[in-house]
Amino acid sequence: MEISKKIAKARKLKGFTQEELADKTNVTVRTIQRIENGESLSRAYTLKSIAAALEMDYEDLIQLNSVETNSPIINDKDEKRFLRIFTLANFTYLLIPFFHFLYSLLPF
Repeated sequence: MEISKKIAKARKLKGFTQEELADKTNVTVRTIQRIENGESLSRAYTLKSIAAALEMDYEDLIQLNSVETNSPIINDKDEKRFLRIFTLANFTYLLIPFFHFLYSLLPF
């Protein structure tokens, strides 16, 4: 879930209006509106004060859940396989010039 949606949901669960949350966090109402609408992502200090006012953990607030953001789920086995193939593919850039050099030394 996006940070903006988490903040809006937590605020509504606490029964706060945007004005009340703004008063508790010492930011403007417009800043709260922009954050909740996803128009802007605020500074860490502001997000920490919002998390404190909503009595939630800052780390939980900023953590994005990969399932809810529609990103593909990649397990460790797939990731290791990808890294091996990627490393081998990059290794060929070292080998190809070397083989071209050897090929030029062959007598024809």
